Amino acid sequence: MTVAVLIVFAILVEAMVDIILGDVNCNKWFKKALAMAIGIAVCVTWQVGIIALLGITSVIRIAPYFDYVITGIAISRGSNYISDLMSGLATYKALRNATVTQTTTPVVPGTETKTETTTSTPPSQGGDQV
Repeated sequence: MTVAVLIVFAILVEAMVDIILGDVNCNKWFKKALAMAIGIAVCVTWQVGIIALLGITSVIRIAPYFDYVITGIAISRGSNYISDLMSGLATYKALRNATVTQTTTPVVPGTETKTETTTSTPPSQGGDQV
């Protein structure tokens, strides 16, 4: 199992959340909770675990299920980031394809205004010598 599998599962969770909710206006916490539940269910069903991916083992028999829950939560958050990334890429593509018109004003030589600052010191008076 590789990191690519985790990315695929994150995309799968995001797609499932979008299919279930569609265009329904709901609270952000509800969407996050739904993504978390789907992520955990997917990881438990297919036994996908980040800790196992790192090669860390445990002697506790239920440790893999903790791994699946942790991975499901991470995948549910990752699906949100992947969704943001996809929408950002779509926005970038739309902006890149948009026609940009730039208007410039030519500068005519000799029309610039210049300001000079001069500093002068007053002449010393004869009675101020020490």
